[in-house]
Amino acid sequence: MRLRVAIAAAVMVAGCGPRAPAPPPKRPPLDPGLLKAWKREFFDFAVALRMIGSGNAVDVQRGLDRAAGMAPYEYFHWMTPGDQELVERARKGDAAAVRELARRGDVLDAVQSYAKPEDRSRWTPADRARWDVARQRIVVAGPDMADYLAGVLASFLLQSSNAPVYREIRSQLVQLGKPGLQIVIAFMVTLADAAADTPIGRWDELVQVIAALAAFGDAGAEGVKAACESPKRYVRAAAARAIAEAPAAALSALVVKLLKDDREWEVRTAAAEALGNLRVGEKSCAPLLEVLGRERDALVVQKILLALGRAGCVDAVPKLINALEDPRMESSIRESAAEALYDLTGLRMTKVAEWQKWYRNDYPAWRAKKKP
Repeated sequence: MRLRVAIAAAVMVAGCGPRAPAPPPKRPPLDPGLLKAWKREFFDFAVALRMIGSGNAVDVQRGLDRAAGMAPYEYFHWMTPGDQELVERARKGDAAAVRELARRGDVLDAVQSYAKPEDRSRWTPADRARWDVARQRIVVAGPDMADYLAGVLASFLLQSSNAPVYREIRSQLVQLGKPGLQIVIAFMVTLADAAADTPIGRWDELVQVIAALAAFGDAGAEGVKAACESPKRYVRAAAARAIAEAPAAALSALVVKLLKDDREWEVRTAAAEALGNLRVGEKSCAPLLEVLGRERDALVVQKILLALGRAGCVDAVPKLINALEDPRMESSIRESAAEALYDLTGLRMTKVAEWQKWYRNDYPAWRAKKKP
């Protein structure tokens, strides 16, 4: 039920005009009573509009009567004429108004498909098929409705409850094409411009929006590059994380540049983590090993060591052993080296002497097996 409420709220706030996509709302805390009212009105209004489009004279009149009593809600507030004006016209016998209300009702009915599955962690191929059918119904309704759906989907990226299906939401936006791209750019610009350059901010939301932009491939690459070049350090860090989140291996060069050249440790940390998560072979390993040799920030070094393990950088083992056995290293760095060695070898050894023995006796044969 909570997800159905969120769908109704998203529809209320995420509508966008065909020429000027709406930016993400600032989202002040919502009164639970207001959310319940939105949910009730949303589903009742959708049913009323579907009745208007039924073609049955009795149901049409009943639908008009129901819809007329639902002011002041306007679900297509960006369209002219508005919902309630159309209802009044239809009640006076305007056939064009009846057709338009039926079109809007079909769109609201299709949007409800995005409320399923209620438990987002139980996503199945059947749910993807349901979403695809809903998207196609909405797109067929007209370009303005494709813009509308793009706003609804983009707003889903701002809701952590949708985390299990973020990738599916990105896919839906990409399949919308230009409307999806435009709204994602609008969301990214608004979030990035509004954010203070501090650790506390809507950075997770920005990561998801930039990841959606990265999912557009070449069409979204310039926007992602702009985020990587933002004057705000935390926007640049969010961009690095987003490239790995997408994942967008084709944009790994942007992450490498951040790791090598950015002056802020927060950005280099995010870039190191991103390269580890991207796992793009030498495109990850070579820059990680290069920067490891000159990096002086301990936290960044930790993240580089861990990334070497996650990325499967087998040539990093000698450097990891050196970091593990160097008494001048901070304990956190030695622990990160041990964790990376475990990721690479599958061996869980707790003592430096054990790793030294393995390196002397077993590493040559282990490395030989890893050669392509």
